[in-house]
Amino acid sequence: MFVGCYCNHSGHSSISFALPSRIGYCIPASILFRSFRLFRPHRKWNLYCSLKRAERYSSSDWSRCLLSLPKSVILSRIQSHLFWTSCVSFIVSLFDHFFKIPPFSPIPHTLLGSAMGLLLVFRTNSAYDRFWEARKLVGVLAVQSREMTRCIHSYFDEEKYQVIKNRLIMLLKLFLVGFLQHVQGTTDVASFRKIIRSNPEYSESSHTVDIFADEIVHSPNPPLFVLFQLSMQVKAVFKNADISYCVVQRAKMEWQLSSLMEVLSGCERIITTPVPLGYSRHTSRFLSLWCFTFPLLIVSHLKFLTVPVTAFVCWSLFGIEEIGHVIEDPFLEGVEKLPIKSMISSLLADIDYLSHLSVYEK
Repeated sequence: MFVGCYCNHSGHSSISFALPSRIGYCIPASILFRSFRLFRPHRKWNLYCSLKRAERYSSSDWSRCLLSLPKSVILSRIQSHLFWTSCVSFIVSLFDHFFKIPPFSPIPHTLLGSAMGLLLVFRTNSAYDRFWEARKLVGVLAVQSREMTRCIHSYFDEEKYQVIKNRLIMLLKLFLVGFLQHVQGTTDVASFRKIIRSNPEYSESSHTVDIFADEIVHSPNPPLFVLFQLSMQVKAVFKNADISYCVVQRAKMEWQLSSLMEVLSGCERIITTPVPLGYSRHTSRFLSLWCFTFPLLIVSHLKFLTVPVTAFVCWSLFGIEEIGHVIEDPFLEGVEKLPIKSMISSLLADIDYLSHLSVYEK
């Protein structure tokens, strides 16, 4: 039976069911019982069904992007390098004004320019591979967190398992918060206390809340500590005689815990394994020497215009290099980084939503 949703005149949503017919499940029950209402464009409906899309660049944004150049994060990170390159170009222009620098052959820079372009491309691609791998790991984290929440509510829906269910949900939320702080290198014990205190089992025991939260924060690996506690709780639950026959259910939850462990280990691998320093340093030295000697090629033709031309060329090249540095560690919070904080907040909201979702039974 398919389930659909529509809004009535009061703005509230209602549930409709698709009943079987000769050609399949295609006839909504709401139409059969004449309860279906068409949307009217003049009415204001409170619908929150669409997924909020991330900000994307559009061709029509070119003017805004150009005007926001002084506030660019990349420009602020390369301003020191750009300043000294511009100073060198000004000194070269000043020297040429008084002593006439002979023209230099552009062949060496032309030949090395191709190699430098390939080096920058490889550097940026290697950083983007790390960024995309991190995004896929966070995607797995989202899938397994939501799936584990569904399984907890499905397997322990009886009243006698209410305490166990609340405890498992609490530990899952603690893992997500601990994971966020672990990959960003931050510590916020208040976030752990808030989640623990939201569990009715610990709401009136502030001493227990403080002890548990402090134990998480002071552990060498907070998400690993919470994941171990979650695993022990799952093991204890399925040892119960009433549900000891649920081998498949336990195997599924153990697999979900293993997936969360793989996500944690994969993110730690990205954080603790930078792009080889020799590769990054050689790229930086190559680019710096190429840009410092670039004014010698054009000063005889452009005179003092060498300074803005050199600044523009170096801004383009230094910006490409810096983009690779920025996205190399995708978990640090920033404009150009992976929005891991908002993703974890969305997962926590989904868990709370599923925990308070009504169950419709026929």
